[in-house]
Amino acid sequence: VLIVMFLPYGIVGTYRARKLGWSEAWKQGWKKISGLFTTKTNK
Repeated sequence: VLIVMFLPYGIVGTYRARKLGWSEAWKQGWKKISGLFTTKTNK
């Protein structure tokens, strides 16, 4: 499941990283990943 989730994030993440920079891409990536886990645990 994690591999399926990270594949699209990795492709989009690398594309965004070129525009925003690696630090911003990592921040947004972690927010999305943490958000997915928090919504699942809350339910």
